[in-house]
Amino acid sequence: MAVLRVVKTAEGPSGWSVVDEEGTVVNEIQGYLEHLGGLAFSKHTLRSYAFDLLAFWRWLADTGRDVWSMGTSDLLEYIRWEKERKNPQRPGAGTNVCRIEDGRQDGMSVLTINRRLAAIHDLYEHLILVEPKRLERNPVPRRHVLRSWQGKKRPHGLLGHIQRHVTQNPLRLRIPKRLPRALTPAEVERLIGSFRTYRDKAMSMLMLYGGLRSSEVLALKVRDVDLGASKVDPSVN
Repeated sequence: MAVLRVVKTAEGPSGWSVVDEEGTVVNEIQGYLEHLGGLAFSKHTLRSYAFDLLAFWRWLADTGRDVWSMGTSDLLEYIRWEKERKNPQRPGAGTNVCRIEDGRQDGMSVLTINRRLAAIHDLYEHLILVEPKRLERNPVPRRHVLRSWQGKKRPHGLLGHIQRHVTQNPLRLRIPKRLPRALTPAEVERLIGSFRTYRDKAMSMLMLYGGLRSSEVLALKVRDVDLGASKVDPSVN
């Protein structure tokens, strides 16, 4: 894999840069990040864009592709690479985290890939803006879809009757709708055992065995707990 990394810098409005092993800045990414920084994007957003484009640039370097000659078919190869490659952040969970095995693949998640495709699309929009003679078309396609926003949809216009065009990315991966799955006794034991304080264990057990929502647990006060009756009443003000 190409030796590229994201570094924090005090120069320029972006605060972040993507550099190679010699410390040379990737000009295309840097110009885009400086553009976003000039538009007052937050530092956290710029950092996320930098890491998303870092993954894309590593793929370009490893496959010998040029960012200026990319096509939609190349983006399909990039999507396949993201789905199949090993994700170093998944298997090695930290000691403070109890990982529940869910059978997911080693590749990047659908949400991550879609977010990176959005970042790549915006990068190319910037390159077209600054180099219109060198790049005429964005390889990440967009299509216009007409929506009327009727019924339960969000209304547009004073009476909610105005149709409007929205853009969709045909390369966007479908996000599966997952149903909630109950934990097994072994998973519950591992989860409770991962907490290091009695406070965290008490909060998790209230949600697990008492059926309280996280917001209800966070809103609990000492007077809500009746030790004599062995009950908790989160409705008490």
